[in-house]
Amino acid sequence: MHSSLPACPDEHWKLLTSEIQSAGKELLGVTKKGKRIEKETWYWTKEVQSAVREKKQGLKRWKAERSEVTRAQYVTAKSEAKRAVSIAKAAASQKLGRKEHLSDCSIKSCCSGTSIENATG
Repeated sequence: MHSSLPACPDEHWKLLTSEIQSAGKELLGVTKKGKRIEKETWYWTKEVQSAVREKKQGLKRWKAERSEVTRAQYVTAKSEAKRAVSIAKAAASQKLGRKEHLSDCSIKSCCSGTSIENATG
C-alpha cells in the first residue's frame, strides 16, 4: 500500500472524492445557481401552442380516468403535437436559412419527400 494514503478506509474515501471533485471542477468548471438559459422558441406558433395544450390536457384526462379511450386520445394528441413541432421547426429553419435541419431531421414524417435541393432551390 502507498505510504501517503490514509490507513482508515473512510479517510481514504474522503481523499479520493475530494480529488475527483477538484479534477472535475478544474476540467469542466462550475456553474452558477439560478442562471438558466431559456430554451429557444423561435419556431413556436399558434398551431404548435394549440397542439401542445391539447396534448397536456389529454394527459391530464388520461391520468384522471385511466381508460383506454382517454389513452388513445392522448396518444393521438401526442403524435399530432410532435408533428406540429417538427413542421414548425422545419418551416422556421427554412425561413431563417437553416438548411441543416433537413439533413439531420430525426422525425422522418417531418421531412419525408423533401430534399435539401428542394429546400435550397
